[in-house]
Amino acid sequence: MPFSTSFCLTNTGNLPSNTTLSFYSNADGYMVPFQITVPLFSVTGNNCPFTLTGVYDGTTIIKVQTSAGNCCAVINITPNDPCTFCNLGFDTFSAATIGEIVAGNITGSCSANITDYLIEWYDVTNANSPVLKFTSGKGSAFQYTFTHPLVNTTSIPALPGLYKPFLRRIIINNIVYSYNGGTGTVQANLDCFTTVSVNVTPLNCSNGTEVGDFSHMIQFSGASQGVQPIPLSTVFQLSADTKYLAWRFWGYDIADELQFTYYGSHYNNTPIILEWFGIGNNNTGANLSENTFPKTTFTYSWGDDEQGGYYGKVTCLTGITRSDNDYIVISIKPNILNSKTNFKLKLQCLTTFNCQTCLDSYYNTVGYKIVQSSIISTPISCNQNNIQFSYSGCSTNGVSNSDIYKYLSVPGSTTPSTFNTGMFNSNGLYGGNVTYSLTKQSCILNNGSFSLSCAPVVDGNIITFTKNNSGPGGQGNISMSFSNINDFNAYYNSYNGRLLSLGTISNDPTNINFYKAVYLAATRPNNQTDQCGDTTSFVSYTIHASSVVTTGFTNNNYTLNITMPTITKQISFTNCQLSCDSYVVSFVTEVNEQSTGSANNLTYTNNKGNRYNAPCYRTWSIALSNNPVTEANFMNSVQYSKFSNETRPFSANTDGSYSYISSMSATTCNFSRFVLDPAPPNTNTETYLQIMAAYKIKLNNPSNVNDFIIQATPLSQSYYTSTIPGFNIWSALVANPNSIITIYQRVNGVGTVLNPNYFI
Repeated sequence: MPFSTSFCLTNTGNLPSNTTLSFYSNADGYMVPFQITVPLFSVTGNNCPFTLTGVYDGTTIIKVQTSAGNCCAVINITPNDPCTFCNLGFDTFSAATIGEIVAGNITGSCSANITDYLIEWYDVTNANSPVLKFTSGKGSAFQYTFTHPLVNTTSIPALPGLYKPFLRRIIINNIVYSYNGGTGTVQANLDCFTTVSVNVTPLNCSNGTEVGDFSHMIQFSGASQGVQPIPLSTVFQLSADTKYLAWRFWGYDIADELQFTYYGSHYNNTPIILEWFGIGNNNTGANLSENTFPKTTFTYSWGDDEQGGYYGKVTCLTGITRSDNDYIVISIKPNILNSKTNFKLKLQCLTTFNCQTCLDSYYNTVGYKIVQSSIISTPISCNQNNIQFSYSGCSTNGVSNSDIYKYLSVPGSTTPSTFNTGMFNSNGLYGGNVTYSLTKQSCILNNGSFSLSCAPVVDGNIITFTKNNSGPGGQGNISMSFSNINDFNAYYNSYNGRLLSLGTISNDPTNINFYKAVYLAATRPNNQTDQCGDTTSFVSYTIHASSVVTTGFTNNNYTLNITMPTITKQISFTNCQLSCDSYVVSFVTEVNEQSTGSANNLTYTNNKGNRYNAPCYRTWSIALSNNPVTEANFMNSVQYSKFSNETRPFSANTDGSYSYISSMSATTCNFSRFVLDPAPPNTNTETYLQIMAAYKIKLNNPSNVNDFIIQATPLSQSYYTSTIPGFNIWSALVANPNSIITIYQRVNGVGTVLNPNYFI
């Protein structure tokens, strides 16, 4: 099959400018020219490169000859059909997928020499009207949306349809092959994927491959892509008996948007928006107010995805008239301000939802009962009394297997949560072990903690950071420089702000106010152009409050230097100043190890302003407390978010506003039997409260630390009609003190049960 090739003539000797050229191939022994009367100026100077077409298949040498036949030259060429001579293809490819496009790297017999490429992906479901959906590629020579390989967390969520890849450019052995030519490129046949296509089918209730409580998972790593991802969509196809779609979404540090839009035959496939959220750790807070679209929620990451950092909900479809093959378009819009963003979505469709748990057996009863034999009072030194007791209730298994726990609980979110396994014990025993005292001195740790969130990415904002051991005697030292004053202020102001929050600071190591420190978090960029975002790690530094901070302005850079002095423990405590000695020893050890250690040494230069909004994120101080411990409350309860339990579909209006469709609204569970904790109007933060236990242990003899009583309150919901937010049960009962019951007392070492209904 004839092919084309591009070339230039750089030395034309004394040939007249009006010379014309003919071209011959060694494939036929230079017998018949395959192209004639080509003007000399076409193959020289600014007209380069010139593309020869119709080159005979098998050609490796081209002879260029003037039409007059008085001058010639030969040119060695290589084929311009890399699909053939390099045998190009994907090392991984899925021709049939569920809700995604999967394609690995382009490889071939010359894989070692393939450095860059660009692919366009078209939806060819309608062969007469193909639609460009996105671009992908590898290397830095071309612009594209997604980086290969498109597998696992970098596979691309896609709507149902037939998709085809078209290779547009590829660099092999430093030669740029292009499907349409162009300056500096070789026009080539790049139809490598004529027989390759992807048939994407929708997710549905029976084709999930995940194991566990959720059948489907969609995840994407924009952080590893390094480019600004485009909005992504896929489809979940429903059956008529699908009543609920449970889901969890992780936006991680950099918040992303999630939207569910319903299309049903009963409604002529008019779009009905079911859910619309912005979810992530860097949201400034939750905004669930009535007329806010999208709603936002602030999540907390706890290291383990399954234990927190997500927002979860059950989308209830019982208010909608459903038919087989109705579907939900799931749209995910990665953060537009920070391309280093990841997300993960889990899904499970349900035909039923069991709203019952073991907890319901304690509704409107005395609740969890105290195990009488577990009450132990032990006098200890410094006029203290250690009191422990247990009460029996639901075990972890009695709750964690319920639909409510699996799908409605939202740990690690500012949206009111229900519960997590940490609230339940495997043996169903609860209670406490508290040391009480009538007069007590002890040390307490004050750890002020603030969230870390990435600052906006700013190209050209240069930050240099160095922590080394250049201080006196090998002490630590932190030096920074900034090309932009905003980055300087972020470090400087957050440090001074945290220092101010520590209150009185002493320079005397015999004074408890000497033992105070600030924590600084320095991001750890992967390279000079790495931006702060999902997957960004940091190094933490504990800096004693006696640190010397100096600033300057040199060579158009703002400078900041923070010393990391070492300290010694020079304060003493009595045996009854509890915990003080161990706390101070631990404090001194950490400050010194952070200073003189080398494991936390770090040096980098970054030109993306890679930092946190407030890099100084925590304080540490030790204080001497004179507060006796005369009582302690023990309460077991769960909260159910009213907002998360409801589904309120809405539609978009032509003026850009949105209207709720009240006839389609539905609730997953009926929690009306529980008391509703009020909230400010239109905030949608109300919660239902279910109480299983409420006990108080209280010292009742000012001259004898060993005498105490146990109090309780009836758990009938009628008692909890107070409008005190948060349901501090003891505060709520101030208005009705007669409902507090003394159920047990111990006098002179003898315990007496006063109300046996609360004991087993």
